Amino acid sequence: MHPKTALKRKDWLWEKYCANKTLTPDQFIERVKAIYYQYDAPLYNPGYEHSLRKKFIDFFSNINESGRDIIDIGAGTGEGLKLVKACAYNYGQYFYVEPFKVMIDQCDQLDDSVIVVNGYIEDLSTILQRNPSNQPRIYIISAVLRTIELPPINSLPRVTYN
Repeated sequence: MHPKTALKRKDWLWEKYCANKTLTPDQFIERVKAIYYQYDAPLYNPGYEHSLRKKFIDFFSNINESGRDIIDIGAGTGEGLKLVKACAYNYGQYFYVEPFKVMIDQCDQLDDSVIVVNGYIEDLSTILQRNPSNQPRIYIISAVLRTIELPPINSLPRVTYN
């Protein structure tokens, strides 16, 4: 909710900025996102994957088991995938979850080991439930949580540490 009102963020934005009130708040937000991803996102922080390279290498070098599935939520133009490939981590399947096709089309790293899910985090319930080996998975969530208004907390797996 917006701190100064009792409205959800999307409702506050719709109320304050939407000139066409025939649109619902959800439709307005989807149009704003579509315009952002079409025009601004490709220019957003160019080369930022370079600043994350060492962190990815450190993280993946500390994983003892290879073959874990990776779920990249908000995969964008594929920076996370590039970083994982640069680490030479031998993953099982790579789930590339991105709701905007214009972003997916900019990824030059897609191959047969990558499963593209053209959808939102809410569309993950079938993927999250399908884990025959019951092996731990690796989740990449980079610059995404700020865009989720009501995360489906109950459908996400619980993480426990021993």
